[in-house]
Amino acid sequence: MKFLIAIAASVLMPLMIFPAAMAGADFLPEYDRFVLDNGLEVVIVENHRLPLIDLNLVFHFGSGLDSATMAGLACVTARMLEEGTENYSLDRLKASIDSTGGAVDIYIGQDMTIIWGDFLARELEFALRILSEMARRPVFTDEKLSVLKRRLVSSVMQEEAIPVYHLRTALYERIFGGDGYGLPPRGTHHGLREIDLPMVRKFYDDYFQPNNASLILAGDIDSEAAAEMVREYFADWPAGPDIVRPPVTIERSDSLRILLLDNPEAPSSEFIIGCPVGRMDADDAPALLLLDYILGSGGRVSRLSRSLVDDLHLATEISSMIKWHRPDGVFTIWGKGPNESAADAVVAALDVIADLRSIRVPVREIDEARSHHMGIIPQYFESSRAIVSQFGALLTLGFDLDFYEKLPRKFEAVDPSRLREVASEYLAEDRLIIVIVGPETELKSDLSGLGELEIRSLSRH
Repeated sequence: MKFLIAIAASVLMPLMIFPAAMAGADFLPEYDRFVLDNGLEVVIVENHRLPLIDLNLVFHFGSGLDSATMAGLACVTARMLEEGTENYSLDRLKASIDSTGGAVDIYIGQDMTIIWGDFLARELEFALRILSEMARRPVFTDEKLSVLKRRLVSSVMQEEAIPVYHLRTALYERIFGGDGYGLPPRGTHHGLREIDLPMVRKFYDDYFQPNNASLILAGDIDSEAAAEMVREYFADWPAGPDIVRPPVTIERSDSLRILLLDNPEAPSSEFIIGCPVGRMDADDAPALLLLDYILGSGGRVSRLSRSLVDDLHLATEISSMIKWHRPDGVFTIWGKGPNESAADAVVAALDVIADLRSIRVPVREIDEARSHHMGIIPQYFESSRAIVSQFGALLTLGFDLDFYEKLPRKFEAVDPSRLREVASEYLAEDRLIIVIVGPETELKSDLSGLGELEIRSLSRH
């Protein structure tokens, strides 16, 4: 039995939205949707191409509920669900899943916690029983918690040796503060050590409830028969209290801020440039997605890659992305290059952004960005696993399942003037935060003139 907890991109990552292939395109699968009396929302999709089923039991919360003093509580509690149940010891749970050829993963993000199953279609009833057992009847013990905490602390400390970990952690801390979304999804080794069994039990009782969850099934199944099985294993699950979410304060800068994390022995430097960009349902989201492709997510054809990698040779790698959350999304540019040119690469990246704010993007370039998105969206509904992932993300973020079908006309409405307006508002230089990891001796002088500069030792971050 394998379990997945990912910060990097994966099929279970928080939703990355893409426009529909074309107006009226038939890419969204048909589905049955209902809500049990206990509040559990159920979506069933018949997909008979392969004799397989995928299941996501999605809880609509994640590490965004963590506090700085208990950073990692959401992750620890979720991981405890894999340690055995009232009816299945850990060994029996593993053996039972392995005997079917299936797999169960657990994913913890900032907005969602997922128990995911992948089985042969004939194992549907078993799969539902196992997910129900893990969600409803976990067994928490001090011994299991102690072992899990040691594993997670070791894993987090290994991550802390990776520069990009510090880049993203520092950026999110400056946007969201020191709690919730400003913390790494798996927590910190300091926070993990403070977690005890009563904390885990309380977090489970408060949040792992059917009225805070959705169950999505897709694959070679009969909808009516599957619905009856769902009711058998989940209808008597008592509802719990509604989630009380802590307030999220978004820090919007009024001047360019730079954090230099001094890493004297680094053979190269890495940097991240970021800012909050609003929610996924905002009117500006389609234009932001086109900007993202034009700027950096388009790979070698994007402006950042053509400028910093191909033309100026200041960076060896560079890309951009937007990660959406229940509160604001975060736009980021990540780059890597030699120490002697890293500061120049940051300046060049700012120049590329400035061009988008001041010069109208050619219609051809907008059309290319639009065509890219229009071609990629069907892929996100091609398999049962992709379907349950996308539907789970939409429900977690509070959107209708037909969200994609409404996007084409919004993308068609984005013209060069609109693109420049959005770039001027969201990518204004005084809104940006820059974090760079590298040797202070080679970077400080070139960064000092750009904006407010703070320097820390990487070992103290």
